[in-house]
Amino acid sequence: MQGRSICILLVIAAAGACYPSQIDRASYRVPQQVNAVIVIERRPGHAFFAEYNRRVELNLETRKLAQADLYFDSGGYSRVNLYRISDSAFLIRDCFESFVVDTARQTIERDDTRRKEGAFVGSFDVDSSGAWRFISARERAELPTELKGG
Repeated sequence: MQGRSICILLVIAAAGACYPSQIDRASYRVPQQVNAVIVIERRPGHAFFAEYNRRVELNLETRKLAQADLYFDSGGYSRVNLYRISDSAFLIRDCFESFVVDTARQTIERDDTRRKEGAFVGSFDVDSSGAWRFISARERAELPTELKGG
């Protein structure tokens, strides 16, 4: 009986060691605004599937000014497009929701209208090498964030 308990504990410990704990952070440094950075963070939400807890942050260098949790990504749809809607406001949009990040007011607010406006700046996404990063509009054209049924 004691041997069985030890085996079960070893299996649980091994499974926990295999659980991905890496936090991926992709950053966009806002031009003309000293040290303002928009970050999308992904944390694994499942040991085996491409599921992520995600968060948007507005930082001033290393100091966090504002943050908001994004909808749980339950199927690897992490791409978040970034649009400039004014000198200090940016729209972030993924397949579930959108937020306005205002660097002047230092706020992040949910955009319940799910608008599609502004100049495409780039995407927080996985690149061709599999790295989570900010991909500028100069590097890659805008890709849709909406889910497509099949």
